[in-house]
Amino acid sequence: MKIGVDIDNTICNTSESVLRYVNEKIGTNLHLEDITEYYMEKFVPDDYKHLIPQAFHDKEMWKKVELFPAAKYYIDQLVSEGH
Repeated sequence: MKIGVDIDNTICNTSESVLRYVNEKIGTNLHLEDITEYYMEKFVPDDYKHLIPQAFHDKEMWKKVELFPAAKYYIDQLVSEGH
């Protein structure tokens, strides 16, 4: 059996990494607590909204994504059980 795992904000800090990417590009200081709706773009100046989807294509951004605590452990458990 193969199991697919959604990674965005389930096993890793994708939203934090995207915000960090945007902050580094435009010199803002957005935090997850500032984002009160689903679409982050609503909280980024209009001229920079394109940075949100751009972040997902940037290899450097993905290098900074971190697993949530224990995510690796549970994924390793699934693998060791033959999934």
